[in-house]
Amino acid sequence: MIKAIAVDDEINALGIIQEFCSKTADIELKASFTNPLLVYSYCKKNPDTALVFLDIQMSQLNGLKLAESLSDLNVKIILTTAYPNYALVGFELDAIDYLLKPISFERFEKSLNKYRTSNPHLMTTFKQQADPLEKKETSIFVRTNYRNIKLDLSAIHYIEGSGNYVKIHTSKKTIMSLLNMKNIEETLKPHQFIRVHKSYIIPFHLIEMIGKDFLKVGKIKIPIGESYKDSFTTFLKENSLQI
Repeated sequence: MIKAIAVDDEINALGIIQEFCSKTADIELKASFTNPLLVYSYCKKNPDTALVFLDIQMSQLNGLKLAESLSDLNVKIILTTAYPNYALVGFELDAIDYLLKPISFERFEKSLNKYRTSNPHLMTTFKQQADPLEKKETSIFVRTNYRNIKLDLSAIHYIEGSGNYVKIHTSKKTIMSLLNMKNIEETLKPHQFIRVHKSYIIPFHLIEMIGKDFLKVGKIKIPIGESYKDSFTTFLKENSLQI
């Protein structure tokens, strides 16, 4: 198991790394820091820390300076930033990879594979664990009210875009999150959730009826957007249905 920490002074950015780690079989995110000044002492006290996801542009301490200070400890660095001009410096610091924000899960996985290939034992363990763990995945983490909360996928009835927020309608309540529709769409796509409108994402197993330009999830009538009809039709055909 890869013991990792994440360092970023933006709460939402930390939430993305936490979410991606929760979806990955062989990584355990032990701690997250918005204050980079606490990181060196943490790694010193926790020598099993193997990997640090490290933002570069932080107000209290530049991530590159922190990476330099961590070089005397047995940790590897994956840099995360919104600024591509730091890439060369990052590789000079022997960083495993350089992730440019916004980070997709696919790009995150490629970075971890770079780390795994540097250790054959990790790669073997990952291949043994990945498939069974993936089948057991039943939840995600979402950011709301400055907290990350665990949400069972089976509880989600549908997701609705609402300005700068998304409303996650569940069997018990509605959760407001700063996640945007594109990010949550990518997160839920492997679990047979489909975006049918610019403002709606729905789970396949809860569709009760499909009309020409709408569908029903329970008693809720949800529009099918014109620009989403082709992808929705393809999705239905892949699941042995036609519209």
